[in-house]
Parts: sequence; C-alpha cells; structure tokens
Amino acid sequence: MMWLWRPLAFWRWRSRSSGEVQIRPVRWHDVARWMRGQHVDLLEVPHGIGNLSLWALTLGSVWPVRRNRLLFRSEHPALGTGWIAVQQDPRPEHWMITQLLQPYTDDSEAYLLLIEEFLRVAGRYGVQRVHTVIPRESPVLSLFEQAGFLPFRRITVFAAQAGALVLAAPSSAVRPQAVHDGWAILRLYERVTPRPVVYAEARTRASWQPGRRAGWHVRGVVLPYEHEVIAYCQVRSRAHVHVVEVLADPSAADTVGDVLSAALRGARPVPTDLVLALVPEDALGLPEAFRRFGFAPVDERVWVARYLTRMARVRLPRAAAPVLRELPELVPGVFRGLPQRQFSKSRSHYTWC
Repeated sequence: MMWLWRPLAFWRWRSRSSGEVQIRPVRWHDVARWMRGQHVDLLEVPHGIGNLSLWALTLGSVWPVRRNRLLFRSEHPALGTGWIAVQQDPRPEHWMITQLLQPYTDDSEAYLLLIEEFLRVAGRYGVQRVHTVIPRESPVLSLFEQAGFLPFRRITVFAAQAGALVLAAPSSAVRPQAVHDGWAILRLYERVTPRPVVYAEARTRASWQPGRRAGWHVRGVVLPYEHEVIAYCQVRSRAHVHVVEVLADPSAADTVGDVLSAALRGARPVPTDLVLALVPEDALGLPEAFRRFGFAPVDERVWVARYLTRMARVRLPRAAAPVLRELPELVPGVFRGLPQRQFSKSRSHYTWC
C-alpha cells in the first residue's frame, strides 16, 4: 500500500511556513478559488512541455495514482492567492516548475519572497534540485537568479505540425531503442554535452529508458556503430504533443535526419499534432537540421537550476546536542523560516528533527 500512502501523505501535509508567505498542497475545495481568480503565468512554459490545466494538476496532486505532477497553493499578503505547479522530472527528487500563476504586481520583492519560501518547502519534501526554463528576455530571470538559481544552458524551442514535416527515407541502420542501450546513450550524452551542463542536469541512465514516465510515453531510436551509439533521438508523447530530443556525435552530424525521421514515424503522430524540439545553443548543426525538416524557432529559453538543502532526521550522540542547538545562530540564513528544532531524548542518543 506504499503507492497509496505517499500520495495521501502529500494531501494531508500541513504547511509549516513560519513567515508571512504560506504554501501548502492543493485540495479539492481550492478548485472554486482558482476558477474565480485572475492570474498571470510568470514562466509561460511552452504548451505540451509542462503547461497543463489547473484541473488536471489538481487531479494529479490529490489522486493517488498521478504523483508525477503536483500543485501548491500560496498565500501572500501582497499578492493574495497563487498557484505553483511542479513536475517530477527526471526523478522524484528533481522538481521542474512548470507554472507560476500569481496575481500581477510591480513589487518584485513579493515574487522573490514567494520563490524563496517555495524552495524551503521543496527542501522539506526531500527534493534535491529545482529547475525550470525561463524566457531569455524576461525580468523573471533576474528574480530566479536572486533566489540562487544558476543559468546553465540556453535552448531554442522549435515547433511544427506533424503533417508539415518533411521526413527522410527510412534507413536500415537505425533501429528502435532497447533497454540495454541506456549506458551507450548516456556515454553519447556525456561526449556531446559540455561538462558543466552534465553536472547541472544530473541525468542518469534512467533518463534515456523507453516506456512511460511522468505522464509521457517515451520512445527512442539509435544508430549504432562498433558497439557504440553515435546518434539517438527520443520522442516523448502526451495527448497530441510530441517533444523531440536529438543527440549526435560530431562525426555523425549528417545522420540527424535519419534518426529524427525514424523516431517520428515510430510515434505515429496525427497530422494536426504539435511537435516540439528543444535544441541547445551549443549543439552545433542541430538548428539547421531542424529547419530543413520543416521546424521553425518559436521561443528562446534559459535553463536554470538550484540545488537545495534537504531536511533530514538525524540520530546523534548526546555530545552533539549542544552544537546542534547553536546551529540556527551560527548559520541564520539556512534556518530562516524553519520551525524550532526539537530533541527527543533516548538512553544514549538525541534525535534532532
């Protein structure tokens, strides 16, 4: 019953925010509240990547089976009621902020206080990393940088309708991805991706596995060569949206069209479906390849991320208790807004929580 207990624990969780901003998980009775409110999405994540209706997010938050998308309600004295939507991507301890719905105001400090409080709430959930994609020229980018987020990659969003794409002829060298291809794809990713980006994204072999993940149907095709993978294309499909990601060794730049065409044929999109491609700025040759197949650039984004301090329950010897009591005074920035620490005494240890 663990699959049922963890979602219910999320729904019954009570906000422990001690400051003026209160953040808690959404509940069923909040639906009428957001239907009456007027909000602005500060992030405007492209439709299909993470931008869902609030009704779908509410269902995903409180229904035990849909745990990959969570919705929080925020109360700010200056902003009023707002909503923060997150998606567990690529793993449950990594959250991607997909929607930041708040009433509009010129007070940037109010938004900054909201972001900082949300990061503290995420840390109490055991989240290691929070990331999102922000428009390159948006003033929201400076707010996230003030909150400790570091920009690590610039991407261009390409879009096209599936029926308008000009696909290449099928190639016999390209085959569907198998489970055992995960390590070879990970090695390809590490070869073609700058090292700082590899550390920031923190992707593992599980990120490249086919199947169903976070509400997406994930497919992939590979182009093998001498026990290695030199080109790879992954397609994530949900509803009528398909998101494409391509990795190609510099020596195999001319094979991008083969893997892209094979992956889209395997996804079997309807001609009216939307196909999106996230193309990094440092991926040489990929923007030109996507333009040749009928894609057009529609948006430019900056990928930002921040690693968090996780809250944990620690069992230590008695001698450590005096030091732990002094920690909030020695490092006030870390413990700001957190509840007072409690010590439960046992025969030979203290438990600090």
